[in-house]
Amino acid sequence: MVITNNFTMKNLIALIFLCAFVTQFVYDKDKTTEEKQIHLDVYNSVLEIENEVAETFVLENTENIVGAFVFSNFLQIDSYSKLDSIFKLFSPELYASDYLIRIKQKLDALSRIQIGEPFPPFSITTNQGKNLELTNLKGKYVVLDFWGTWCAPCIKGIPKMKEYYSKYQDRVEFIGIACNDSSEKWRAAIEKYGLSWPQVFNGSGNDDLKVRYNVETFPTKMIIDPTGVLIQSHKGETEDFYMELDSLFRSSN
Repeated sequence: MVITNNFTMKNLIALIFLCAFVTQFVYDKDKTTEEKQIHLDVYNSVLEIENEVAETFVLENTENIVGAFVFSNFLQIDSYSKLDSIFKLFSPELYASDYLIRIKQKLDALSRIQIGEPFPPFSITTNQGKNLELTNLKGKYVVLDFWGTWCAPCIKGIPKMKEYYSKYQDRVEFIGIACNDSSEKWRAAIEKYGLSWPQVFNGSGNDDLKVRYNVETFPTKMIIDPTGVLIQSHKGETEDFYMELDSLFRSSN
């Protein structure tokens, strides 16, 4: 196994713990908006460093399972061509590993999910037992909100989500998709936070929407236009998502 002097698994683990700490600090309710932005900038910088060192490790360990593990779990790449080029560097003997199977699933998702292209049709069942199909929602904007009860930024963003749903619900349909959660915690959160838009409990296997749509960051908010085209995917709880909704609906007035 090749491990460079400027990267070890210990370094990567330390970075992950640092990211977790900074995430909690960013969303501390006692911080000012300016302080939150400063720490959010630090958090994003840490993520960039983590990705850089992970990529260095992966490129130098394409002949072993540890390289595949880091590739699958820590290297964040949204470019199909780049992800595919690194995937092809790995020994074919590792293609059957769980780690590279997940990379292949991500490649499949990236080939389907592209900004500016029609969003793949879906049929999902809400917490109210109703069936929702994308084709039946054409004519309105749709926001797919991938979240979880365990996700601090997701929970912190609920008041703003409720504000914007109330503001624009005549022109946009929000759909919450709870991932990596338990049914009990999910249903309790819907009641606790008064989530009035349709909610879906993410499935597994072929019904795992986060895999199907290449969702790795929480929350992720995908905006689909009235013709069914994906126009943007926002990662994390940021102001950019709300600013985009304001811009979209100002221009449509």
